[in-house]
Amino acid sequence: MYPSSFEYYAPETLEEAFGILERFDGEAKVLAGGQSLIPVLKLRAFAAPAALVDINRIPDLDTLTVTRDGGLRIGALVRHKTCERSDLLHGKFATLGHWIHRALIALKGGIGNFGWAIIVLTFFVQVLLSPLTVTSFKHSQKMKALQPQMKKLQ
Repeated sequence: MYPSSFEYYAPETLEEAFGILERFDGEAKVLAGGQSLIPVLKLRAFAAPAALVDINRIPDLDTLTVTRDGGLRIGALVRHKTCERSDLLHGKFATLGHWIHRALIALKGGIGNFGWAIIVLTFFVQVLLSPLTVTSFKHSQKMKALQPQMKKLQ
């Protein structure tokens, strides 16, 4: 089956891409590598976007960098091979990268597609971290309730 028709955009800046996505209000899909989106588009029941936003022309989305606070930023266009060969991931983030890589390879072996493997891994990580998420949400609600009292004290 062939995908339904859609508009195609190839923005050259993040601002332009965000503008297009906002204009389509959730009815557009981002195209980065295409290996997982294209097969899904062929199954119209799963994805029939009004527009595709190809971000491959946007600079600096293909880099791995350490943020100021010591975190890791993986750009949307970073390829699996780039992560695999990165000195950055073999250094500071080696253990985490190793286990994520092993999990993705195992899931890809069972599923046959890295896109779906990433989705499944993300789901499992979200389930494992859900107690922290719930606790964080409860604490933020308590802080929100204290906000008026804190303003009075100022």
